[in-house]
Amino acid sequence: MQEIRFDEDCSFFEGAHIPLTELVEFLYFWADNLQTTAFLHKNLGWGEHTITDWKNFLRDLCVEEFLVNPQPIGGPGHIVEIDESKFVHRKYSGARMLSGQWVFGGID
Repeated sequence: MQEIRFDEDCSFFEGAHIPLTELVEFLYFWADNLQTTAFLHKNLGWGEHTITDWKNFLRDLCVEEFLVNPQPIGGPGHIVEIDESKFVHRKYSGARMLSGQWVFGGID
């Protein structure tokens, strides 16, 4: 049986200081929505900053992919649900709200 080799130089694994097997396991957990920091720390032994960095990196990859290849939702015979939320930060748990970020989501 011939050994299959993965070329790490042509992917986002290049330069990663984490074993490929752990990265693949992380990708599986991330894709299966098992991505709480506590869960990932327990199962992979990674630190909080490493987990946050990789989750942000994967989010950025997805954003880039959807910006380059937008996928319209809806069409004849489809029901589309759209919702919005505004996330704000209150300074010192007081009434004064700082500027916030609007987030929109839709599902077909």
